[in-house]
Amino acid sequence: MNFSASRLPLLTLLFVAVMTVAFFIFTHEGLYALDDYFYSRYAHQLLTGAFRLQPDPLGLLHDPLKERPMIFGPVAGLYALLGVNIISTTLWPLLATVGCAGILYFLYHRQAPVVASAAMLPRRGCYSTALPSATTS
Repeated sequence: MNFSASRLPLLTLLFVAVMTVAFFIFTHEGLYALDDYFYSRYAHQLLTGAFRLQPDPLGLLHDPLKERPMIFGPVAGLYALLGVNIISTTLWPLLATVGCAGILYFLYHRQAPVVASAAMLPRRGCYSTALPSATTS
């Protein structure tokens, strides 16, 4: 097989897309943390017209999660299309992950094929704000 660096980004994009979708299908665990529940609640509120972006009347609470409409807004759209269920709740992160790899491919596959390929490979730190806990001896 004659391998060319110019084909590497396409192969990487296909690998990332297939593995991401396979991971979603075969290991789907639903929601992971408390913020996932809040985002799904905000998406449902947005769908039903109950979402309010107002400060706490007592000034005690600040919810920065409400300031991220690109996380729960598309989920509200998926709720409208597919109904409210765990798949429509978690489909947006899947589409965003594959979409980001696609954007990197289309922007850089001709100019810097090796760099584009490396950038498309998902790394845990890129998709999570949780840091692994340090172990003490």
